[in-house]
Amino acid sequence: MKISAVFVLGAASAAMALKGVAPEDEHLYKISNGIWKCLNHPNIRLEAHQLNDDYCDCPDGSDEPGTAACVGIKDYNIRKKLTFYCPNKGHIPGRLPSNRVGDGICDSDICCDGSDEEDGICPNVCAEMAAERITKENELKKTLSDGLNARQKLLGRLGALQKSTKEEESAIVEKLYDIRAGIKEAENKLAAEIAKAKEDFGYEAPKPQQSPLEKLTNFLGPAMQEKIMGLATDARMWMVANGLMPHPDHTKGASSDEPQNVRDARDELQDEQEELEKTLENQKMLADKSKALRAGKAPAVIFSLQGECVSSHIGEYDYEVCFGQQCHQRGNNINVSLGSFSSIEELPRSADWDEVLDGPRYSYVMRYVSGARCWNGPERISNVYLRCGAEPQVLSVSEPEKCEYDIRMVSPAVCEGAVSKEGKHDEL
Repeated sequence: MKISAVFVLGAASAAMALKGVAPEDEHLYKISNGIWKCLNHPNIRLEAHQLNDDYCDCPDGSDEPGTAACVGIKDYNIRKKLTFYCPNKGHIPGRLPSNRVGDGICDSDICCDGSDEEDGICPNVCAEMAAERITKENELKKTLSDGLNARQKLLGRLGALQKSTKEEESAIVEKLYDIRAGIKEAENKLAAEIAKAKEDFGYEAPKPQQSPLEKLTNFLGPAMQEKIMGLATDARMWMVANGLMPHPDHTKGASSDEPQNVRDARDELQDEQEELEKTLENQKMLADKSKALRAGKAPAVIFSLQGECVSSHIGEYDYEVCFGQQCHQRGNNINVSLGSFSSIEELPRSADWDEVLDGPRYSYVMRYVSGARCWNGPERISNVYLRCGAEPQVLSVSEPEKCEYDIRMVSPAVCEGAVSKEGKHDEL
């Protein structure tokens, strides 16, 4: 197929409106004294009539923007850059890979004007596609508007939630001080029992090198949240190494050559340590929640929904997602846990996602872990993907991997941004 160039003549040079070239690239196709040079190989000089003549003269394919003549270039990195620009007047311009130009197939989804084929082969459907897009844009605008209105009602809960979270944080700090006192008391009791056993029976036990209380005191300082899990691990390892706490693989009081009173005291100290670790884990989760609340974005609103559940009947089962708690699958007289809430993450925006054509994007995912164990398999986990919508609803459930569930749902909690007067949106 041969597609000729169109010239806009000047004095000594001519700007070329060349088929397949975007307006912003037309300056690259200026003709000077009847000559044009290959874009990346200026030593190769061509006459104007050699552009778009269906013969590949330039190693970079730049002389054939309107044909498929250069798709045989061996270098893939060059070949993949060869595209054909479709003006699509009245709609959105498109870019088509050059190897689909002039192949007799109408690529109306990209070139609705049919300019990628010879005249008469493909009808111009840009007006219809533009009208369809406007309709979808208006639908998207309404979805966002309704979602933002519903979200606004949820925001009213944040003040009370922030207050209760602050109170929980204060209570946990107080509890940590109580645990510190309990550990100190348990340490003293264990030391006394070891001393008594040594006096009565000649029993020898490893002497502590450093008290976990010192590390807990550091933990209770300004850098508390940053050191939570590390210090808990260090304290546990110190106790194991110094004989004040049995190895995790052993049961309480497992040492048969140890006096009973020493084992009992050691068990009390281990109980305090376990309570410390549980409290530290709660503090970590609370710190994540507090951080989200301060940020004021979607996770904060989702935390305000804690305890509320959304369910839908899909296939043979009812699926229920409870914010901040658990996911369940119910049906056929069974109730299966699909996991307990673990975390929420913001999803990156895909560069090629068109929200008008593809619908509102899924912007957050809630992770649920440690569900019921599958038969001869792992524990069930669920990834709950959220997109904007006025009414909470579970849309679909799939199982891409064994015992791993992909749940899609809508919620006003993740509606963000603003609706523009033109019917478009800044964020969804």
